[in-house]
Amino acid sequence: MAVGASVTQTYWEHMTKYNRAELVAVVDPTIAHELTLKAAAIGFSPERSRFLYSGLVDGQAVMLATNDFYAGATLLMLGLIALAWIIRRPRAPLKAVAH
Repeated sequence: MAVGASVTQTYWEHMTKYNRAELVAVVDPTIAHELTLKAAAIGFSPERSRFLYSGLVDGQAVMLATNDFYAGATLLMLGLIALAWIIRRPRAPLKAVAH
């Protein structure tokens, strides 16, 4: 279980960073500027509005990483269910083992 937890955490962190980089690459820079102007209109400093925008991008990157992880986990589970379905049952009764 420790290996599974470690692999899961590493995959999730990697996908979060990857998705953040992808989101930043495709976002129109004028959106960030518009957000800064709107945040300044309600009293936020420009630095605070940038942190707000960064937090929104981070949140979406984590959500995309979570979606990717659960999609992979679903495929793995369905594959293991299919494997359990096709495994043959033993023909004879199992032998009792005493300690």
